[in-house]
Amino acid sequence: PVNVCQGVTSNDFSFVATGSVASIQWKYATSAGGTYTNVVNGTPAAATYTNATGSTLTVATTVDTPVGAYYYKAFLVGEGLGLDKCPDVESNVATLTVNKPIVAIAASQTSYCTPGAAVTLTASGASNYSWTSAPAGFTSSSAAISVTPSVNTTYTVVGTDAFGCSNTA
Repeated sequence: PVNVCQGVTSNDFSFVATGSVASIQWKYATSAGGTYTNVVNGTPAAATYTNATGSTLTVATTVDTPVGAYYYKAFLVGEGLGLDKCPDVESNVATLTVNKPIVAIAASQTSYCTPGAAVTLTASGASNYSWTSAPAGFTSSSAAISVTPSVNTTYTVVGTDAFGCSNTA
């Protein structure tokens, strides 16, 4: 499987055919065992294809391509006629997974008064976190932070998943 982050990416799937091949057509499905149909620009949303009838398919995605798994196969028609015809075959499934973590923040309390007990903000949905504040001055790489701001402060966290994909909360 190929894992990509939601955004502008381009990925190649290819195969090496042996024997005589009359034609090649790459096809797409929404499940590995699903019904495969010819790749068409815009399916899934915002995906485009290059070389859909060649040995290497290029799949380009954008920020508008939905998160999820997409499945591709190359269907090959054997050359020849009658008993001399090479068999039609299909490639193994190639999987493209578009990722974007869903990052959320949970607060130990909804408001803070100075002086008072610290507010704990806990981020979830990713594996690594990077906190900042506005006004500037606070940074952290912990999932949970305890804060006691002296002025009205906005805390922002960027979460990054195991594939290097990030999102902000």
